[in-house]
Amino acid sequence: MNPMVPGLTGEKMSASDPNSKIDLIDTQADIKKKIKKVFCEEGNVEKNPLLSFIEAVYFLIHPEFELKVRDQPSVMYKDAAAMRADFAAGKIHPADLKDSVVDVLNMLLEPVREKMAEPDMVALTAKAYPPEGKKKKKGALAAARAACRVRACCAALVRSGHVALQLPPCGAYRPLE
Repeated sequence: MNPMVPGLTGEKMSASDPNSKIDLIDTQADIKKKIKKVFCEEGNVEKNPLLSFIEAVYFLIHPEFELKVRDQPSVMYKDAAAMRADFAAGKIHPADLKDSVVDVLNMLLEPVREKMAEPDMVALTAKAYPPEGKKKKKGALAAARAACRVRACCAALVRSGHVALQLPPCGAYRPLE
């Protein structure tokens, strides 16, 4: 069973709260803005969504995490336990952790962004996520179906190897009708 990664608020991720999650189609600016708001109290390892992400997701697909430290050389971590211990001891500043996670997320999502920039994917995304003022009640089901197709397309890109990102299987994918 896969571990539950908390949302950016430290609680459960919520589809209705865009600031509680990172979407596969978030821009670099969106990611930076969301991560800057994340609760990341110095020394607190119990309720730290960034450390949870690094441990439960990043270390499953990469052997090392580069912590970029301001005005100092980067620190390489090979496991989450050492990183948690350093954060708990105050050796890692929350701002450095946030900046490093922003870089990692942008690196991981760049292949998805490139694929999503293709014309057919742009059209599908526009149907799935219409501007807030243009949503209609009658079109809500169609928009929800289109959003599911976008999520399924992103997952299929990862699984098929068109995007060079390997994620652990979660069993949450359902075929679309």
